[in-house]
Amino acid sequence: MLRTVIVPPAEEPLSLMAAKAYLQVGHDAEDDLIGTLLAGGRAHVENSLDLALVTQTVEVSILTSSIDQGGCSLKPGPVTQLLSVVQESDGGSSDDITHLFELRGQTLSLRPGESLAVLSGCSVLRVRFQAGFGSASDVPEDLQLALRFLLGQSYRNRDGLFQADALTNIDDLLAPYRDARL
Repeated sequence: MLRTVIVPPAEEPLSLMAAKAYLQVGHDAEDDLIGTLLAGGRAHVENSLDLALVTQTVEVSILTSSIDQGGCSLKPGPVTQLLSVVQESDGGSSDDITHLFELRGQTLSLRPGESLAVLSGCSVLRVRFQAGFGSASDVPEDLQLALRFLLGQSYRNRDGLFQADALTNIDDLLAPYRDARL
């Protein structure tokens, strides 16, 4: 599944002011560095958990062969709104078929009464949706705390050497959001 962020988050899960307060930085000289570390920490948390922390618009390309009667799980989550489904035919044409689909939780599913036959001659679906918890204030506190810990480690250890106990604390905070894998 190829994923592209079409509209990035309008804000970070932590404001620059909150990040500076956590880091106990009282000057503006390192605002750019702190902003970069904050964005990098958000990206790390989002990628490691397949989550979008703050609302953003994402497009994924799905092979139609991966869609079955149960639908297809969309990542990153939480998925909040289906925006469009475009069918790319083998001949190069594209058709908007959004009306044939609905969201069921995090799953793109055919609406009742539709069948997989509507996808014949199609190799790829481009699915555009909104994902994220909402605004920065809607991001769960444990994820914000993990981001603070990660930010603190990145800021204090710019040489890339992280303390093992701090990484364990971060991992413990992220653990409930990881998909169970066998």
